[in-house]
Amino acid sequence: MKKTHLFILILSAIGLVFINYLITSNLIEEQNDHEKHQPMPLIYQMSFMQHFSTKLYFAGIEENWELADLYSHELEEIAEEIVEEDVEYDGNDISKLTEAMLISQIELVEDAIDAKDLPTFKRNYQTLINSCNACHAATGHSAIKITVPTVNPYNQDFSISDQ
Repeated sequence: MKKTHLFILILSAIGLVFINYLITSNLIEEQNDHEKHQPMPLIYQMSFMQHFSTKLYFAGIEENWELADLYSHELEEIAEEIVEEDVEYDGNDISKLTEAMLISQIELVEDAIDAKDLPTFKRNYQTLINSCNACHAATGHSAIKITVPTVNPYNQDFSISDQ
């Protein structure tokens, strides 16, 4: 129980830091008389990916395919932004790694969602998590180990609505 509270506290702190970042940062700058979007820092993109992948998992195991589809698309959208933004970090081409290691895995999870196939969803989700960890290892960040969630840290019910 203490670990759950600590996890929720950490997620809340990350959220507050991100909100503070958005409030105090200028995400849009003018360049050549056009507004240009500055990419979100990689740590925030990764935090959002972890957030949506966790929600994706709980929606999927509840076989709430509509909700799982929503979260898989959010996850894919963040991954595609990383690819499009040509992100480099610590000398690693994160965009190319994301394209090579993550996009296809998200699509396999989406295939399982479309098929409403729980065993395939679980298997493909585990492969997705393995891909995250392989990328972390490839970039020298193997200390970052993502796991399949075991406890729902959100005050959200992921089961199918009775409506």
